[in-house]
Amino acid sequence: MHTLLLQSGPGINWLAVLAPSLISGLFVIAVQILLATRLSKLTEGHKAALSKEVEDYKKGISEELEAHRFKLQSEFQTGFYQFQTKYSLLHQKRAEAIEKLFGLLARVQNNLTILIAWEGLVRSENKEEFYARTREDFQNLIEFNLQKRIYFDREVVAQIKILEQTISALMSGHESKEWLSSSAPGFGQMKGTAMSIIQKNIHPLMDHLEETFKALLSAEAPSGIETTHP
Repeated sequence: MHTLLLQSGPGINWLAVLAPSLISGLFVIAVQILLATRLSKLTEGHKAALSKEVEDYKKGISEELEAHRFKLQSEFQTGFYQFQTKYSLLHQKRAEAIEKLFGLLARVQNNLTILIAWEGLVRSENKEEFYARTREDFQNLIEFNLQKRIYFDREVVAQIKILEQTISALMSGHESKEWLSSSAPGFGQMKGTAMSIIQKNIHPLMDHLEETFKALLSAEAPSGIETTHP
């Protein structure tokens, strides 16, 4: 009889029964959608802000690097200009010193050549005057080497020292008249010594100075030129 009552009773309104559940489900879904949308907007906003901060930071770093690069470049150019100026001045002074030493050597060589050929020469100056001038030229060479030797390499300094010893020995102990007298004892040996000094000392030294001078005048920086300090 109970079964019959259920079947014969009024129909159940399923919409009314399920509506609260459906509404609740839809509300939850709507809330989730709203939250997801809100979270997405917040995330995008945060990403945009972070991206802007990164770009600003990169821009700041780039500006700092550029400023630092410009500063380093400016300092390098200034330092290079100062170095170039100092080097050019030293370059010029060294060339002038070598040129002057070459000229003094040429004078000494000329005096020794006159000594060797004295008997066959006609000179306007007398023996005493020539003797005094020869000693003066030789002394000028030695003094100039002492003053400017910082500009000369080791070979030049060593050769000048040898030259000083040999010429001093050649001229030492002779008065002017005796030194140039063909009848003086040992005069022939003196001429031979003078010729040896020219060939073995002066000529090689002048050749070396000429090569060094040409290297200084070349477009490339001089290499292999050592300097010695007094």
